[in-house]
Amino acid sequence: MINVAYKYIVWYMVAGMLCAADAAQVSLVFRDSVMVNDTLITLGDIAEIRTTGGPWKEVLQDFVVGDAAPAGHSRFLCRDDLITYKLQSQLKSVQVIARGAVRTCISTYHKEFSVGDFNDSIMKYINSVIQWPEGSWTLSVLNTADKIKLLDKPYRIEFRGINNSRPKGQFSFQMAIIQGGKVLRGPVRCAMNVSLPVVIAVSPIIRGELITLDKCMLKTIDITHYGITPCDSVSQVIGKRAARQIQAGNVLTNQWLQDLPVVEKGDAIRIISSINKVKVAVDAVARESGAIGEKIWAENAVSHKMVRVMIKGKGQAEL
Repeated sequence: MINVAYKYIVWYMVAGMLCAADAAQVSLVFRDSVMVNDTLITLGDIAEIRTTGGPWKEVLQDFVVGDAAPAGHSRFLCRDDLITYKLQSQLKSVQVIARGAVRTCISTYHKEFSVGDFNDSIMKYINSVIQWPEGSWTLSVLNTADKIKLLDKPYRIEFRGINNSRPKGQFSFQMAIIQGGKVLRGPVRCAMNVSLPVVIAVSPIIRGELITLDKCMLKTIDITHYGITPCDSVSQVIGKRAARQIQAGNVLTNQWLQDLPVVEKGDAIRIISSINKVKVAVDAVARESGAIGEKIWAENAVSHKMVRVMIKGKGQAEL
């Protein structure tokens, strides 16, 4: 790619030299149409340059006149506007003679690719982001046939947009292809299927029943369309009780399970309250059953006032 900053610096240096020269003359013969393979258009791309001597031809050859159209597209450039606003304003003491086409059509060369051609880069990005266990997922790119037009020059690819480290089902992210100062962005649409071992009830479990090892088993199933994350270990469910009726074959989730209460309704508990860094303990009676971390109603044993407390352990709670 053309180093834009360097070209402009060289141009201004030579423009000063041209302005200091006596009777310098530049003749430009503009072409009707040209093809470029770059992100920028130079004067040498669109016109034949003749000068009365000196190094001006070589420098003017690389003078940047504008941005090229995207790969596979074209744009027009007006000869008179270019001379009036870009060249003559810099070459005040130089005579510029222009001939040829008044408007030049500049087409940008391209090579055509498809999204599927970048599959290796896509999979490398996917593998760097997701955290599903190895071998538990398969991915299909849905828009492999989408066409992409690029310059016939080196490029680099960047991806972004997967914010969930455990995606499943259909999702999309952005692919950016950078060539020089041009960036071509487009979506990559995917479908991911995920199969994992999950805990399944082998027999009906009634509400409130304690879940034991003989009532469940591990089985690998497709969880792609599960909205709630299932339990994936028997240890997650053993010793808990069912919060609802569970049928044989149902996949167990945390929403269907409850920890066993460490405080039962009617149990005596001690409530700890901290006031200005001073801890005060009062006796109370639980009016609800609850597990650690749950909030229940309790009745102060002295004042009989009802208070809402959080269970911290067996026989212990705090405001």
